[in-house]
Amino acid sequence: MRTSHALVLAGALILAAPATAGQINVIGLAYEPLEMFPSSDENAVPAGTATASDLSFPLPIKAASRNGMFKITVEGRDVWVIADDVETDSEVSLQAGCEPEMVGATISFGARGLGEGCE
Repeated sequence: MRTSHALVLAGALILAAPATAGQINVIGLAYEPLEMFPSSDENAVPAGTATASDLSFPLPIKAASRNGMFKITVEGRDVWVIADDVETDSEVSLQAGCEPEMVGATISFGARGLGEGCE
């Protein structure tokens, strides 16, 4: 099964696949060039880029971050990529989690996912 790219909602990440599916892999790129980061830090500067022809698919997803990134190994080094930039062999669902509510003196701020049913 070819999935166009990961579903990114927000918050906590859960790799969702049938129990018999085993490892979830990156099997292609949704966008080129693919930016590769040294960490999952949202402010990280890309450590490099790659095109589909530079990569040897499938690439196992080793980890997922809370901000929508996957850890993969490219040419022997671990890098982080944005989940929406890659295609996977199984659907990947990034499950929404709770965000804290911020309240100011005169302005109230909210976040989706607050309230009942929030994990």
